Amino acid sequence: MIWAAIFFLLGKGTGLKGQDSDSLASELSLVISGLKGALERMDEEAYVSYYSLDNREKERRAFNYFLHQKKIETVKVFLSLPKIDDFRAEVKLKILFIQATSVIIDVWNLHFQRRNGQWWVTGKEISPEGRVLYRLKIPGNKVEQAKRVEISHVDLKLVFTDAVCFYDNLPQMETALLIIGQGEIEFAPKVKNERHHLKLMFGQEQITDKLKYAYLRFSPSFYNRNITIEGINDHWSPSKSLLNKAYSLFVRHYSRSFAVENSLLNEFLSFIPQGEEVVFEFEGEKKGIMTYVFSPFAEEEINFFQWRDDRIVSLYSPEAVKGLKRMFVSFGHMFDVEAYQIEIDYNPNKYYLSGKARIEIVPQVDSLDSLKFKFHPNLEILKVYDQNKNELFFNRDRLRKVFYVYLLEPEEKGQSFYVDVYYRGEIKPEQLTSDVLYFPQYEEEVIFIQPRCETYLFSQSSYWYPSPPNDDYFQVELRAVFPPEYQCIANGEQVDQGELKMSERVEELEKIGFHYCNFKTRYPVKYISFIVGKFTNRGKKEGSIPIAYYQASDTGVYHREWLAEAEQIVDFYSRWFGDYPYEKLYLVQRLWPQKGGHSPASFVILNELPRIPGRLRFSKVSSPVDLSRWKGYFLAHEIAHQWWGQALSWDTYHDQWLSEGLAQLAAVLYLEKKYGQKAYRQIIENMTNTINKNSKVG
Repeated sequence: MIWAAIFFLLGKGTGLKGQDSDSLASELSLVISGLKGALERMDEEAYVSYYSLDNREKERRAFNYFLHQKKIETVKVFLSLPKIDDFRAEVKLKILFIQATSVIIDVWNLHFQRRNGQWWVTGKEISPEGRVLYRLKIPGNKVEQAKRVEISHVDLKLVFTDAVCFYDNLPQMETALLIIGQGEIEFAPKVKNERHHLKLMFGQEQITDKLKYAYLRFSPSFYNRNITIEGINDHWSPSKSLLNKAYSLFVRHYSRSFAVENSLLNEFLSFIPQGEEVVFEFEGEKKGIMTYVFSPFAEEEINFFQWRDDRIVSLYSPEAVKGLKRMFVSFGHMFDVEAYQIEIDYNPNKYYLSGKARIEIVPQVDSLDSLKFKFHPNLEILKVYDQNKNELFFNRDRLRKVFYVYLLEPEEKGQSFYVDVYYRGEIKPEQLTSDVLYFPQYEEEVIFIQPRCETYLFSQSSYWYPSPPNDDYFQVELRAVFPPEYQCIANGEQVDQGELKMSERVEELEKIGFHYCNFKTRYPVKYISFIVGKFTNRGKKEGSIPIAYYQASDTGVYHREWLAEAEQIVDFYSRWFGDYPYEKLYLVQRLWPQKGGHSPASFVILNELPRIPGRLRFSKVSSPVDLSRWKGYFLAHEIAHQWWGQALSWDTYHDQWLSEGLAQLAAVLYLEKKYGQKAYRQIIENMTNTINKNSKVG
């Protein structure tokens, strides 16, 4: 019935009329459904019977070779919407050919013609970009004892003695290895700055530790070049407990390296690392689980991560080999995001968000066939469609907070197109890292209390919408729906608001009475932010740049001077740095268990710590960047980020310090205007002394 309805709608654009159109569309739906069933049953005779006589034998040979020579166990077929033009039609099939150890993903373009009162397949084109993903597992069929195992790569060496090596299950290919035994690690960067950094963290210029095991992912060529196994005893059988331990370790680490969730199958699938790509994970006796990543396609090839402290220990490019040039490829250079149209429904009482994001994209390369987005791992992706309403296949890597979308047809450079992403799930506000201290520092016995009325801020680090892989600037239209007791503030100007009065969709009936706000940016932004909370409007200054002050209901102090001072700061910065870059400036004061603020495009968040009066003792502030003793500094620093960090951003993270540095400089210049030269000299002298004192340490 569903297919009949779809073809009824499609038939209206075929040039046929009335019953003829409906009948032909219905007949075609039956043919496509039958062909799909024959493929999934792997029924050769039934499958080739849908082809025209002049194509039938050729397709029979191809069917036989592919299914039997490649030992296909299962076939799954996913249909896109067909295109019908009179007595011709075209439909794309996404087909998964599932083997014991791999999945072949093909896209077929089938051409149909109606001859002698029946629809026949008259042509088939297979996308040259067929993908193979692997059903990797450990233990496989091969287990060995070894006297010594050595893995060497750039600045890293792992050595195991009296070890057991568990190989993967892929035939004629080595791409994963689990080693259990007595091991040692030595990570000794040749780059001077990295050695210095390690000494600050660990007291020595290299990382050494005893290892319990190592899980390695690599390319087959890497295995041959960089891994040495000596004293092999392959006439040996591991105990059941050791096999169980190996499987448990594999399950723990598998999803973190070259493995993705698949939108068409409910299992993790793996791809094969290329060239020098590796991910090594190992557990040290002192330093816990660590990860070493080498990616020749990244801006910094080496990434060393410590899981216990949730920190990157080293991130750098190794010393260049004379005569060799490195290659860096980024998804961010492959396409630009031009605009977002986002509809969200957020219920703070349940931390539940549902949304639809229409993303307008312009390819920067010829024949763009895939997209990469950053996305929150807790949010479920329901469907992804192209602009022709074809459902798109995607893979997902929750650990790295990314997903990949594969287009049915490559898009040409410079030709704009869009995709729609539908998603939902439970998501709580991120604990943002503050970029400026406002309240003086407290001693350890400070007592924090949770706010009675929380605010819910979703910004850059929340990944609440499918974000570009690299920083980009784009226009935004946002429609936010939320319970009536809350208000919403977001990027851009509010162009509409109201109450949901009625709904034609059953799933939205419970939203009747909820409020909505529509926002639209006039100027490009580099990320999308919104905050939902219970606010009181403390005033607004109209003018070329509207400035308003919103205070969360349970914050303690009403800063009467903020509105006027914000206007003075904007005027001061505009004379120094150029016109204010956005449509408005809204100040949002909220209760939050973290000091500081955050400054998305067109509004700033100013945090106030929850506290119990009389139970706090202040300690002396020694940080040279904490200028909270100077009234007005907090506002000045956060507003400065509208220019430095928002309107003008950094190229790579190496330059991110410029955002904070220039915002701090702007704030100091404003404090000089407000408090005079003496205050300015005192601030600069304090900063200079701190730099001189710590310059040898780094």
